[in-house]
Amino acid sequence: MRQSIIYVRLRKGAALLLVLFIAFGSILAMMGLFSLMAPRQFAVKGEAVSDRALSMADSGVDRIVELINMTGLSLSAATVPEEGQSPPTVRVTKMSITPLLADLHGHDGTYDPLNSDDAYVNTQYGLISEHVRRYFYNISTNEYYRLEGGDVATGDIGNLSTDTVTHGGLAGLDASYLTNNLWFEMDTNTSYNYIVGTNPDTWDLRVTSYNLATPTVKRTIRAQINRGDIAVTPNTWSTTTELANLNWHERVTEITNVIHTFSDFAGLYHSRTYFGQFEVTQGMIRSDSDLYMGGWAKDPVFAHGTVTDIAIDDGNRHDGDFGVNPSDPTQPGGNLAWAKSQDPKYATDGYPVAAWGNGPLALTGNFPARVVGDVGMQDVAGAAYYFVGNTTVVFGVDTSVSPNVGRVSFNGGSWLPMPGNGIIYVGGNATVSGTVLGRATVGSGNDILIGGNVVYSQPPRTNQDTGVVGTPDSLGLVAMRNVVIPSSTYNANRTLQIDAAMMAVTGWFGIDSSASWHNINTTPHFVGIWNGAQAVWAGGRAPAMSSGSSVQGYEVQHTLFDWNLLDAGPPPMYPISDTTTVPTSVTRYELVTDTTLQNYLHSLDKTDLTVVNPGDTDYDATYACYKYWYGGKWYYYGSVFNGTTVYQSSAQAAYDGQSVPLYRVSWKEQIAQPVVP
Repeated sequence: MRQSIIYVRLRKGAALLLVLFIAFGSILAMMGLFSLMAPRQFAVKGEAVSDRALSMADSGVDRIVELINMTGLSLSAATVPEEGQSPPTVRVTKMSITPLLADLHGHDGTYDPLNSDDAYVNTQYGLISEHVRRYFYNISTNEYYRLEGGDVATGDIGNLSTDTVTHGGLAGLDASYLTNNLWFEMDTNTSYNYIVGTNPDTWDLRVTSYNLATPTVKRTIRAQINRGDIAVTPNTWSTTTELANLNWHERVTEITNVIHTFSDFAGLYHSRTYFGQFEVTQGMIRSDSDLYMGGWAKDPVFAHGTVTDIAIDDGNRHDGDFGVNPSDPTQPGGNLAWAKSQDPKYATDGYPVAAWGNGPLALTGNFPARVVGDVGMQDVAGAAYYFVGNTTVVFGVDTSVSPNVGRVSFNGGSWLPMPGNGIIYVGGNATVSGTVLGRATVGSGNDILIGGNVVYSQPPRTNQDTGVVGTPDSLGLVAMRNVVIPSSTYNANRTLQIDAAMMAVTGWFGIDSSASWHNINTTPHFVGIWNGAQAVWAGGRAPAMSSGSSVQGYEVQHTLFDWNLLDAGPPPMYPISDTTTVPTSVTRYELVTDTTLQNYLHSLDKTDLTVVNPGDTDYDATYACYKYWYGGKWYYYGSVFNGTTVYQSSAQAAYDGQSVPLYRVSWKEQIAQPVVP
């Protein structure tokens, strides 16, 4: 059963008003809104700045009320609420209000009320009701302007009188706009609230005005206005269906050439590597020697020598598993023979040796093909970020500004901005801790010591199926020798987390040999969480060293790859692990994000789809249990459908703005609560 389609029918007269409002709302309506507010021309000085700001804010409220009262709306809509939901009175009401509210806030008002009970959801800007429009008024010319895009200083400024746009911000109109007292800014926000039976048609209007030369003197007016209840006549019936309205995916297989860095691997080891029977790895694992995978490798593994499935902690039994879920016959995964026969392979022998020589070059110079002039971190680190001897490096977040920014402090000194090129170099030992906001690499000519938890402001992406959000935080820790967890850190942090791409160029990553020992059954356990990547030359130490029932270090370890290191790129100047390209076959299921296509696929039910059976080449228990042919390609769906009984409703909402005008029910000035863009 396909989901009902929204349709809109406007009454005569009301339809004409709505069409005229939408067509001219962005220019003519806003010109009318502010033209009545034009004050006399005069140089604003002293207390007049504050008084004029209050006057303009109050006039802004009046004009918004008049603009809303100009519009009468009527709406018919068929919609499908969630199973068991009452008739959609609130939803239909909001659908009648949202076009007007969207136009007041100055964007296209694209929204899909079927995907949420809140029709204010806007697919591009977030909540319509939270959007803020910024206007500017020049008291010497009596002209109003609006910010069309970008920021005030450099963005696009539209003249509401001439319908022209100036590029280069207010500075392009008046180079002295911040000092000559001629410019006022007005920030406006309008929201709507409706609760069936208890709260009649209530609008909340806020306007903040201030002179750009004295931005600390702000006057804010808040007014609530309402009309009466909007008449909604619902009709509800039910049908039986199973809607495919969760995530849809497209299957993509490609061959690509990749130049890898040392941060592309959850674990990259120069020596022979052993994984015990209880260890689980996510992200690629690689050894320049032999790789004993006695545990479960969810992602591909590589060895210059041979990949085996032997668990040395279980009597050399062949315990190793490979693939997504080898214990479930419906999902890809299996034993070693299966892993080596797949295309692409989950286990590869004879893989090239990593170019470990690039580690020293990245630190000290002649860095290949990454920095012009073949220079290293010690050459490009700025004066404030370069240290000869042992140095303490603490990362932090400055929350006093919006948006928050990353900071870094050295040897207990004042907070500095994150380095512009991302590079911090310490000739001696670098002791690192704190919260990282931004992208940086700490290079050390000796050891890197973990001084405490090292975490990202935005958590690492340890689930490959989630998408990259913005510019992810990223920290590289590149030590010429070892990456060490000192005994002092171990004693102070029974649970220790490190979010970073770590590289011990000629040494190991592990616990300080002077750390105390404890029984492996100690409660609670010592837990280590390593989110990111590890590249380790030697195996002399590890985060957990055991002897019988005693352990030194973190007996419970969670080693999770940060997929942002692959998809968003490595930390600054992180060394390359392969000097030649390696052909890699990649098959993945990409999330369908196109709104039009997504809405169409979400309207399908189970009976419209083709079953994908276990054993089919395109079967995947998570992403591809069903498929649908559309536009010349297959689109894939999982196994979960949204219910069996769905209530469908049609409703008529009548909203006549001219016959029952809005009126103020409250008015007050808000102190220290400005509208913030």
